[in-house]
Amino acid sequence: MLRSLTASLCFAAGLSALPACRSAELPEVQETVEPFTKLERRRNPNTGTRWKEWEVLVYPDGRKLKHGTEFTWHPNDQLEQERFFDHGEVTGRMRTWYNDGTLRSEYTFGTSDRATPMRFWHPDGSPSAAGDAINGRRVGPWRYYHPGGALAESGPYVDGRRQGEWTEFHPDGSPAARGTYVNGKKVGQWERWPCTPQGGE
Repeated sequence: MLRSLTASLCFAAGLSALPACRSAELPEVQETVEPFTKLERRRNPNTGTRWKEWEVLVYPDGRKLKHGTEFTWHPNDQLEQERFFDHGEVTGRMRTWYNDGTLRSEYTFGTSDRATPMRFWHPDGSPSAAGDAINGRRVGPWRYYHPGGALAESGPYVDGRRQGEWTEFHPDGSPAARGTYVNGKKVGQWERWPCTPQGGE
């Protein structure tokens, strides 16, 4: 209807006014091209088995962003890792496995100010480490375990680094050492205790 009105005005104004009337016409609307999802795969160059598979968003200018699920596999074709991306950022639950299918780690990426539990396991299925993290950076108290589940170390993290007093333990549960970390490094004098042989005094 707008184009018809423009044409009528041009006709009424005469041929000399046509250039001005044409310039008043609405510009052409260009169609917006949306990104599309593509599945990409890689194979292990040594075994020929599948190695990695992930989803990406492909933009009209050629840019690619991981968006969706990403999987990796061990050379024996056992699932090794599963994680999720949202426009290039890791989000949600991430899990890893040993090559026999035993769960190795589990963690859920949250917001930048919210700590979420992070857990690790030894190949025998016993706990290896446990604590909280903020988007992968360890915070607060953490505990590490010997194979079989006996406590090995405990102490706090600050922004991904060991900070403050930590205690180490022998596999029998007795204390092995105690001291201080600053920015992830041992400092000062550490107390140490030898492991008492079973049945000894």
